[in-house]
Amino acid sequence: MASQVAHIVYAKKYFEKATHKITNCNEFLLGCVFPDIRRIDRKIKREDTHLRFSPLDLDFEGMSDFQAGWKFHLYSDKRREDILNSYDFYLLPNTTEIYSQPAKMLEDEIVYDDYNNWKEIIRYFSDPPEIKTGINVSRETFRLWYA
Repeated sequence: MASQVAHIVYAKKYFEKATHKITNCNEFLLGCVFPDIRRIDRKIKREDTHLRFSPLDLDFEGMSDFQAGWKFHLYSDKRREDILNSYDFYLLPNTTEIYSQPAKMLEDEIVYDDYNNWKEIIRYFSDPPEIKTGINVSRETFRLWYA
C-alpha cells in the first residue's frame, strides 16, 4: 500500500490519461487518500475501507468523484503490490519492517516532484467539505485526517 503522497501523484497521472471524466478532481483526491483514515481511528477497520468495491478496476460509472477516488486508491494498492511482488521486492532486507514504512518513504521521495500543486492540496485538505462515506467517521476525525 502506498502513502498519501504516492496516491495523490498516481491520481495525477491517472487524470492525465483518463477516459472517464472526473468532474471534481479535488474530491477525487479526497477519496483517493480516504481509505487509510483507519490509521488515526481504531474503530475503523481495514475491511471497512479497503474491501469496498468490486470488481477492483477503473470503471467509475455511476460513482461520485469521492467514491471514484476511493476506488482508485484500492486499485492502486492492488497494482502496486502486484508490481512489487513480481520483482520479489519484499524478499529484500528490511522491506517489511514497521509496516513497510521505509519503502513508502522512499517511494514518496521518488514520486514527490511529479506533482506540482501541493499548496492547492494543502489548502483544499485543510477545510474538506462534508462527504457522506457510508462509514461511521466523525467530522472531527475526517478533518483531522486531511489536516
